[in-house]
Amino acid sequence: DDLAINEEVQALETVRLSQADLLGRLRVTHVAVGGDYTTATAEASLTDSGDETVSDSEFAMVLTRSEGRALAERWLAESVVSRDTARFALPPSQGDMGPGDVVRIHDSHGQSCRWRIDRVERRVHAAPSPAPGPAQWRSVTAESDEYRRVRVSGVFEQAKPALTQAVTDLGAGYWVLSPFRTSEGFTVLINRGFVPSGWRGDLDGPDGETSVTGLLRISEPKGGFLRSNDPAADRWFSRDVQAIAAARGLKDVAPYFIDADAGGDRPGGPKGGLTVVAFHNNHLVYALTWFSLALMAAGAGAYMMRRELRLRRGR
Repeated sequence: DDLAINEEVQALETVRLSQADLLGRLRVTHVAVGGDYTTATAEASLTDSGDETVSDSEFAMVLTRSEGRALAERWLAESVVSRDTARFALPPSQGDMGPGDVVRIHDSHGQSCRWRIDRVERRVHAAPSPAPGPAQWRSVTAESDEYRRVRVSGVFEQAKPALTQAVTDLGAGYWVLSPFRTSEGFTVLINRGFVPSGWRGDLDGPDGETSVTGLLRISEPKGGFLRSNDPAADRWFSRDVQAIAAARGLKDVAPYFIDADAGGDRPGGPKGGLTVVAFHNNHLVYALTWFSLALMAAGAGAYMMRRELRLRRGR
């Protein structure tokens, strides 16, 4: 009775992953215990067959091999729990719900099921609004603005685009970030879309006055996991707005960038509309944090017990 109907969702929609799509093996790369900060890989598997779906993840924490394996096994178990997914619309009165909250919903057969909310897409499908200008930049945050649909008008500047490494459903390649001078007088980086590795096409932005509609994204400073951006070599592993703007000598640059919608670029140009929407799930972050702390506490306890036994034997 508390569900709503909109243009995209007419009722409770449920999906169950097939056995072929179910994650069967997980490899977690983490920082190994030791002084040289090398990485190690822990692996967990649900079956002994070699044809299951494999996923690779990176975790920026120092772990022993046993802790890394326990973390991989935990994540793999979570993937099994999330095999069944549901999509539904809530009325405005339930608009305060967010990732981590649990709801109970009756399906078309009258059966009651509990679902944990993983993401909310209220911003993604809203009508576009003007991108925040300099007066609003201080108030732009991930919690209130990330994935908000915005629109800007102006011209693409004649500056070399920044190519940041990316992995998408289309394979490995680069995001193409080009500076865009708005009609309001400020500059914003536009992620025009994806190009594959070895791209030989034209990277210039569309000519003349144009409008860009897309999703507002928050800057990604410093780089990727164990890979720092190198502005001097023009090598980018993350979409770091401030660093890219400084490297290109840009002024009055917005502290965010915009992921352009599909079809907004010149024919044969970068492919837009590939944004992966993943709202921050603090409940999951807290759970992983405490789980990792518990692993480290257990490891420290085991170390102290071994040390105490050695001391007693030496007496």
